[in-house]
Amino acid sequence: MKAISIRRIASYFCALVAAQILVTSCGSVPLTGRKQILLVSDQEVYEAGLTQYNAYMEEASVSADSRKTAMVKSVGKKLSEATEKYLNTKTCKKCDIFFAD
Repeated sequence: MKAISIRRIASYFCALVAAQILVTSCGSVPLTGRKQILLVSDQEVYEAGLTQYNAYMEEASVSADSRKTAMVKSVGKKLSEATEKYLNTKTCKKCDIFFAD
């Protein structure tokens, strides 16, 4: 019987651990259902984004143009409502892209 070296056992073990990590860290994108490898959790991404946003807001100044601010808030609200509606139905009956000259 042939002896198996420690190096070979270690390489098999590492391959097994790597495969396990890949399998358990897979997730899917909510909008498309596409599979992806998740290296960080959604919570970590959210917290990092919030930290960066807060740091930016400490240095930034809010626009004094009330007309433009109202427009941006209106568009943001509509996008938020449309996204929430889409995520609740999780279907897209017809999606097209149009190009204008």
